[in-house]
Amino acid sequence: MQNTVMERRPTPSVDHVSRVGSWFKNAVLLLVSFAIAVSAAELCVRLFVPVRDLGAQFTVNDPIMGKRIKRQFHTVRETPEFKMAFTSNSLGFRGPEPAHPTPDSVLFLGDSFTMGYGVSDGEEFPALIRQKLKANYGESALAVVNTGMGNNGNGRWIKLLKNEADQYKANVVVMQIMVNDYDDNIREQYFRLDQESKLIELPVKQSWAKTIEHAIDAIPGVSDSHLYGLVRQTYAVYAHKIKATSTDAPGLNDYAERLTERLVSESIELCREKGITVYAVLVQIEGIRLERMHSLLASQNVPYLATPSPQTRPDLHYPTDGHWNAQGHRYVAEALFEQLKKVHPLHK
Repeated sequence: MQNTVMERRPTPSVDHVSRVGSWFKNAVLLLVSFAIAVSAAELCVRLFVPVRDLGAQFTVNDPIMGKRIKRQFHTVRETPEFKMAFTSNSLGFRGPEPAHPTPDSVLFLGDSFTMGYGVSDGEEFPALIRQKLKANYGESALAVVNTGMGNNGNGRWIKLLKNEADQYKANVVVMQIMVNDYDDNIREQYFRLDQESKLIELPVKQSWAKTIEHAIDAIPGVSDSHLYGLVRQTYAVYAHKIKATSTDAPGLNDYAERLTERLVSESIELCREKGITVYAVLVQIEGIRLERMHSLLASQNVPYLATPSPQTRPDLHYPTDGHWNAQGHRYVAEALFEQLKKVHPLHK
């Protein structure tokens, strides 16, 4: 019978145990200190620093459109001037779920003014147009599809008209053109002009910043943090300064004019090829730009509504943010509805 020799494992030394305990204690102390520092900073920001907006970001990267509103998404965005509830449907657009089968529609193209940044669900002017259509025409009214999205130019219109518009059965397209579209069209880099002023579509670049934003928004509570809102706000100001510097180069402003006008013209031509009636809404476009845009739209027989500026109608705008308030959206809806009735039947 063999004797079994049990191998004895070395007992951890007192010094080793002490070092592990000390490391663990320091790690806990560091985490607690960090939590206290963040909490103190959050409290200071809430008390002393005005944060422009709170809430999750609206958009995510999209391989075809560049970016789009998150599908079936709900958030509450709060600023010193307003609090808005925002909901998107399964298409990634603001508004109720589309009917099945898809009815003929009025399709809205635009930026944050069309999306309705600053007002809650149902207060944005496309939603008010939807209400007027139902009140006037009942079940025979055209549907409303609001594809408006903040921080985008006119190149997205072309992508949407080519890739998605047919499924919405648009009879009328309302194009909202904003003064900042000229800069956005350069920044987005969805299209460029060649030497003969022809549009060249560029590969979609996925935004690393948008990917990071989406990941942060997924962390519960972070998007409502005033401290995080301040960081996001500071970055936005810095990015705006960089963009302003990059668009002040000699000759670039003229390029922005030509690029924007070509994108708008191409969008109108795509609609005409599909037999769609086009109407335009101009926002804060004045002076020479208004004259040039008027000439472009007139040459293609596109009627338009030029909305009042914040200077002429401050009651329609938030004083600091600059977007339309609820009264502004009601004003635009009233004026636009009367004009749309003149250019196309709004019922089946």
